[in-house]
Amino acid sequence: MGGALKDYLRQFQQVHALIAIGEDLPVHGNQVDLDPTHKDEHGLPVWRITHAYHPNDLKLKAYYERKMQEIAQAAGAEKSWVVDMTQGSTGHLMGTCRMGDDPEKSVLNRWCRSHEVDNLWVVDGSCFPTSGGYNPTLTIVANAYRVADHFVREARRMNLR
Repeated sequence: MGGALKDYLRQFQQVHALIAIGEDLPVHGNQVDLDPTHKDEHGLPVWRITHAYHPNDLKLKAYYERKMQEIAQAAGAEKSWVVDMTQGSTGHLMGTCRMGDDPEKSVLNRWCRSHEVDNLWVVDGSCFPTSGGYNPTLTIVANAYRVADHFVREARRMNLR
């Protein structure tokens, strides 16, 4: 493969990639849970990811693919192709421990504190139902500072369970 790849790449003086990042809309059935049948070597249930794309996600993907092909052609690309990223790619997995006021619809309260488990605080991307289409890192960091400030206030009041 090494020699064949080098020969192939010599045909092109420039190689470019176009990447589009879109928002995955929340889907109620998407979840991470413990598999009821599969166990690890210690006999413990392994985790299972259940994921389906929202119909809008697939429409957005098709739109981006068309637009990126148009951009590549307008830029003079001799060859272009689309990689199907729905079969596994990078992403910002979010929404598995959503925050909210209603314990029936959320895992965490507005301060990222568990509704059900005493003194469990979850301060990562899982508290947000969606990323909004952009890298959520700075939002996660800002929220961590917000939650930390609240945690310190609660600790000073001796209000931790």
